[in-house]
Amino acid sequence: MEISFKIVIVSVLVCCILCNYVVESNNFNGDYYSDHQEMMGVQPLSKISMLDLELGIHAEASIKATTCLLGLKGESSQWIDVKFKHPHPTADDWIAVFSPAIFNASTYVPTMGNPRLSPLLVSAPIKYQFANYSTPDYVDTGCGSLKFRQINQRYTTKQKASWDGQKTSQEDKKPSQEGRTGHHRPKYPSLGTVFSKLAVPRSLLFCSDDFAFGLFSGGLAKPKLIATSNKISFANPKAPLYPRLALGKSWDEMTITWTSDYDINEAVPFVQWGLQGEEQVRSPAGTLTFTQTSMCGPPARTVGWREPGFFHTSFLKNLWPNLKYTYKLGHRLMDGTYVWSKNYSFTAPPYPGQNSLQRVIIFGDTGKAERDGSNEYQNYQPGSLNTTDTLT
Repeated sequence: MEISFKIVIVSVLVCCILCNYVVESNNFNGDYYSDHQEMMGVQPLSKISMLDLELGIHAEASIKATTCLLGLKGESSQWIDVKFKHPHPTADDWIAVFSPAIFNASTYVPTMGNPRLSPLLVSAPIKYQFANYSTPDYVDTGCGSLKFRQINQRYTTKQKASWDGQKTSQEDKKPSQEGRTGHHRPKYPSLGTVFSKLAVPRSLLFCSDDFAFGLFSGGLAKPKLIATSNKISFANPKAPLYPRLALGKSWDEMTITWTSDYDINEAVPFVQWGLQGEEQVRSPAGTLTFTQTSMCGPPARTVGWREPGFFHTSFLKNLWPNLKYTYKLGHRLMDGTYVWSKNYSFTAPPYPGQNSLQRVIIFGDTGKAERDGSNEYQNYQPGSLNTTDTLT
């Protein structure tokens, strides 16, 4: 009893200390978010000094993604083999993924957050791996390969960048003037001088739903870009993806929500569904989204913004209890053609009160980690992969 009491006292003291730390960080110029993250751990991407990036393109260095077009079978993600070589390899060499493939090297000063972190970069890698991560003899041979897992990020805004670096502009999905500029409008310096040195194909300058890989030396502290890869993109960046199921308002109703990049003026969303092996019917879906001006402030309201796509919701009603249903997501384009997702299925819930076995899984925030072992933003909980695998 005495031991249990001591454990309770120690636990209370620890909680008080942690709470006091959070409160104090919240009082430092409103920096709760930044300091709370520092308390949790160091952001992997924050270790990269991209502001000190140097160009060191080497004629004998190369990096290539073996697959250029992803999602040909409707996949929402795909593994990519990346092969590279460096005539002067070191253990500090690393490979980074950028999206869009055009890297914006401008900076800005945020109006919120920790001033110690300023200035910030407009563009940063999505994630990175060290070159010797899966090739132990890379330093000896100068050749290596890595596997990256890329997801369809549904972003089809086109960008134009002048080769002389005078300006850049965006078309198609222009955020509002307020959302695009914010309090501090970032400058867009010599993109042209950067990419003309890199010999980036001109086609890269007109699509931002793509990815590119970069081979860097100098470690994370003094990055030097040695080589750039070919462009990688998904066959249909607008495709209907990521369906989420939820029980409806009544026991015989299922709600399906998914994401695409089709606005209602481009295509009509619906779900085609029915009992497994029987005739299918179609149910319409509603469409919603949120915009840059919906955000509370920078960086999301200024440079830290990526279009979320559109969220479609359909309600499947009059389900028969305990039976299996199949469904797929569809969009009817204005020219009368259709875009389909792959096939999915679910089992309808039982009738309320009937004798049945229900299994419920309760878990907290699963955390976030990369399946391919990359380091990325808020990559604090590699154990989240174990939780996800157990659930599925």
